[in-house]
Amino acid sequence: MYDGVNSQPSAKLLRDVRPIAELASGMLRDCLDALARLDVEKALSIIHNDDELDQEFQAALRRLITYMMEDPRTIGHAINVVFIIKALERIGDHCTNVAEHIVYLVEGKNIQQRRNIDMSTILTLAQDSEEAEE
Repeated sequence: MYDGVNSQPSAKLLRDVRPIAELASGMLRDCLDALARLDVEKALSIIHNDDELDQEFQAALRRLITYMMEDPRTIGHAINVVFIIKALERIGDHCTNVAEHIVYLVEGKNIQQRRNIDMSTILTLAQDSEEAEE
């Protein structure tokens, strides 16, 4: 039975928290560095890394749903873990937003509407703007 105060979640419920937290904290570190240096390449890599974080989040969510279906006693803890990984995923989204603003600030290119394009296209846009400045 779920007792949120006295019981600990199982290790299998928590297995995805650390990798997702490491991805999110790495993105945040890179985001702050890119902002301080106005580094477009690092900002573009942050945007690319958000896809990986989103994929990890989706995979973790699928696993948690499976655990809840297999053993309804895990639902309480699993929901708490879902809230944790969703908050971490949102950190990645905020880093991506800042990275898009960095690209706009430095290059004058609004890439916010282009989230569904691949990384090579984004890099080409950045290179085109560099060539236009020369």
